[in-house]
Amino acid sequence: MSLVHLYGLEDIVTFVGRISDEELRSYYSRAYCFVFPSLLEGYGMVLIEAMSYGLPVIAFDNSAIPFTVKNDRNGILVRNKSILERDEKSSVTLSSSGTQEHLPKGTKEENVRVFRANPNFLLREVAGESVLVPVGEAGVFENSVISLNETCSFLWKLFQEPRSAEDVIAEARKEYSDPDGEMEQGIKDFIREYLQYGLLKEE
Repeated sequence: MSLVHLYGLEDIVTFVGRISDEELRSYYSRAYCFVFPSLLEGYGMVLIEAMSYGLPVIAFDNSAIPFTVKNDRNGILVRNKSILERDEKSSVTLSSSGTQEHLPKGTKEENVRVFRANPNFLLREVAGESVLVPVGEAGVFENSVISLNETCSFLWKLFQEPRSAEDVIAEARKEYSDPDGEMEQGIKDFIREYLQYGLLKEE
């Protein structure tokens, strides 16, 4: 018997299987939180992915997870292998209908997330092309340069100061037209991708 059946959760738990990127974005956009029950994790890229949609993360306090999830800031860390832990400072209460009553600071409802360009990368013009040059701990980009198109270069310059996605979208609309209405999603995708690769940092 599965845990879903054991705890009588058939009406509220659905295993959707493999889905498209578009469907995944839809699920993220409609979610209240992201639960990550891994007991051992080197680096969970899905944590960054979920947080890029403004979702608070609920995860175990183990391995590398605390480096990404900050308890009571952008999620809740539960003692490793503890099924239920609750304290006055950070708690989540979900009714059977999915109503969210309590969330830690840092959720999409209560907090505007702010991002800044990683200072270990500098923007330079090389042969008429904008590139990011690593000058410190550059992770996978050590000894490499990253080519930026005009739009990405513009966004990178905006993130030299801490800014929210909403701030950057507003500034970009002053600079570029948006006839297809795709600018907002494009900027959010930029933030998500640059977070994944450590080019942007959350303040």
